[in-house]
Amino acid sequence: MILSVLYSLLLPLRFWICLIKEKPEKVIVNTSLSHQNLVRDGILVLISKLLGCRTILVVHGFQRSKLKPAFLLKWGYFKSDVIFVLAEQFKLDIQNAGYKGTIMLQYNPIEDNIWNEIDDVVKTKELKHIKNILFLSRIERSKGIYILLDAFKVLQAQYPDIVLRIAGTGNELDVVRKYIHDETNVEFMGFVTGSDKLKLLEMSDVFVLPSYTEGLPISVLEAMALGNYIITRPVGGLVDLHVKSNFGLLVESLEPADFVKAMKYAIEDDVSRIRKNNMIFAKNNFSAKQIAERLQNI
Repeated sequence: MILSVLYSLLLPLRFWICLIKEKPEKVIVNTSLSHQNLVRDGILVLISKLLGCRTILVVHGFQRSKLKPAFLLKWGYFKSDVIFVLAEQFKLDIQNAGYKGTIMLQYNPIEDNIWNEIDDVVKTKELKHIKNILFLSRIERSKGIYILLDAFKVLQAQYPDIVLRIAGTGNELDVVRKYIHDETNVEFMGFVTGSDKLKLLEMSDVFVLPSYTEGLPISVLEAMALGNYIITRPVGGLVDLHVKSNFGLLVESLEPADFVKAMKYAIEDDVSRIRKNNMIFAKNNFSAKQIAERLQNI
């Protein structure tokens, strides 16, 4: 705790010294909208502007309730020349909070090593066959895990070969394990990363995330990149992403029955074209290199 506080206090000083030494024309500050970041990264933006740098703020996570401290916003974030956000709604929220500068939309990047897998997946993945459903997120009620489990129980009665894999950890993990009792077609994968995560995404056909709220989950972008049909809710940046990519289905409600319908559609209809388009869209839009080049050209 003490080390964390000391780091937070020393960061602005180190940042100031670095800018004086390097004399960059442009500074990019990556942040998420939270009270802690609003203070810390707001100071970095202010320092950058005081030293005459063109300053770009990239906002990944977004908590609308944190757009309240007008003083902090005015003397921090809103000193930026350009702000990047994940969704049109976030853009409107920042404008309504009083920002007068340029706001642009930008997806989050996904790991570079995923692109090495895509061409092989396109050639070998059976896009017409739907058998494996994946939930990859924190195991929390707010991520809709119980909605999915209730829906899957109904779905499995109609399609006995369907498998649900749950990847991640969280406060509800032990409760969820008890909740499913002895369901044989539900597998817990634990926390996955690196090559293990890529393999899991490759073997999955449908990615389901019934979240109550979201920004723009990296897991959805990765699932698209590896040919998954996406079923989620119209929250955060997922709305804009669906408009631009048509990645699958957005389910308005939080009712398990509606997610049963969505998963049945994916199983019974030929969604292979959408799954292939998801891979193409991801390759053209989620590359870290492409995103970095765009930021450099602002």
